[in-house]
Amino acid sequence: MITLTIQASSDAITEDALDPALFVALFLGVVGTVYAMGEPLTKGEMRLRMGTLIICAVIALIMAFWLVTGIMRRAGWL
Repeated sequence: MITLTIQASSDAITEDALDPALFVALFLGVVGTVYAMGEPLTKGEMRLRMGTLIICAVIALIMAFWLVTGIMRRAGWL
């Protein structure tokens, strides 16, 4: 009989650390897409949509960087 023992190292990133980044990146992608689909009725609404989409894009880029860094650390490349 073969018994395998798996031990977590102290410097390894757990999958739990990547879950919030994945959720936020997906959520912002969906919200940005749905929000951009409608036709703005006024100039103010158009500016509000543009500002919201820019904020969503910036946060999504940060979350994507977080995910890539976490995956690379988990794979041992960093």
